[in-house]
Amino acid sequence: MIAMMSKSYRADVKAMKDKLSENTILIVGSAPDYPRGVVDPITELGTLAEECGIGLHVDACLGGYFLPFVRKLGYDIPDFDFSVPGVTSISADIHKYGYGAKGSSTILYRKDILLKYQYCASIDWSGGIYASPAMQGTRQAGTIAAAWAAFNALGENGYLNLVKVVMDITKKLIDGIEQIPELYILGKPDMSVYSFTSDKFHVYNLAGAMERRGWHLDRMQFPPAIHMSSPLLPGNKISSSINLGTLFFNSLNTLKV
Repeated sequence: MIAMMSKSYRADVKAMKDKLSENTILIVGSAPDYPRGVVDPITELGTLAEECGIGLHVDACLGGYFLPFVRKLGYDIPDFDFSVPGVTSISADIHKYGYGAKGSSTILYRKDILLKYQYCASIDWSGGIYASPAMQGTRQAGTIAAAWAAFNALGENGYLNLVKVVMDITKKLIDGIEQIPELYILGKPDMSVYSFTSDKFHVYNLAGAMERRGWHLDRMQFPPAIHMSSPLLPGNKISSSINLGTLFFNSLNTLKV
């Protein structure tokens, strides 16, 4: 079940509490959610989890290796990690803003006892005792090595510098979108992923117009929106030859809104 506040697009703690039952063992919050880049009220969810004696998993696959550095840069980032009582596990993808190879991710547990439930072991197989630390058996060592290389090559200062560049790009893009009267950002994104939509026309038409100009933009739903993720571009610039705001205006004119 999903309980979300309609305007902020963050988890609705009261609505989640109302949906809990004696069969509930876990609630989940995002840091941030993929469609709109907003961090759920993890502190309040942690309090709820403790009151009900259940687990709280934080899906920080996008923000796990990004949001800590955003906070270091002075942005107001809500607490979402093990500093929040009640958080029992966190997932974070290295292959996103950890800049590792595709397929590398991490899951963290507050207590060791939770880790043992992740293991899969069989003692009845004729081939011998089989055990694996996850659902997947054999895994490629290449992605693990690439993750190790990324961490060691960049270091804390390297990640901090990359995050600053990406957040600077994000601010410029969001500011540009908000200057277009027909468009508006959904919620208040906490990092470099965000969506925008329109009440004046169907925003998928804008996405189609953008594609005819060589730009591919993901479509979101509920409500229909265009999703963007700020990239890390060569030279630490948004673009040296294309004014993104002008491109949006041209697409709007094509639609004859």
